[in-house]
Amino acid sequence: MAIVSKISHSFQYCKRMFKTHLLLSNTASTMCLLGIGDSLSQHIEIRLTNKWNHNLTQDSHSVVQNYDLIRTIKVASVGSLTGPFLHNWYLFLDKKYPFKNPKSIIKKMLLDQLLAAPLLNILFITAIHTLDGKHLKQIYETFKEKLLTIYAYDCMIWPLCQFINFYFIPNVYRLLYINFISVLWNALLSFLMFNDID
Repeated sequence: MAIVSKISHSFQYCKRMFKTHLLLSNTASTMCLLGIGDSLSQHIEIRLTNKWNHNLTQDSHSVVQNYDLIRTIKVASVGSLTGPFLHNWYLFLDKKYPFKNPKSIIKKMLLDQLLAAPLLNILFITAIHTLDGKHLKQIYETFKEKLLTIYAYDCMIWPLCQFINFYFIPNVYRLLYINFISVLWNALLSFLMFNDID
């Protein structure tokens, strides 16, 4: 019973934070869930590497030993940029198109997919490479190599998620909902960023 009480208390605290400190809550949740997405990606990468190398010792020690905490911290820190961007982006969309009718939802989805998605992908790539100490030429090479692939995956995943977001989710929880969906997206994004893709 004590655990249920603590969970309930934590949930109520988070709910109050999202109502009273929305920007801070959105940014913190973005950073945390970006980190969780990268951790998931690394876990999968390490398991796949062990499998491809026929390493039969696929135990948790292997995952811990090969886990790159600095990479996760860098990925999570990108949330300090993307969190405020998305917070203000959703406020803008909800102000510009305040209704939940099909026309407003389609406009929000199109603006999100055609403007915000490419900007966020560019921001993510630039921030990760800057934190890795890479130069503009290397960042540009990554754009040429990976940006279209990332955007193609983006177009497959996000329109349906954004329809649900704009139609069903209350405004104050939009970014939190997106951040939970983003755990899987961030795992994919981290995998695409840190691995060679064809």
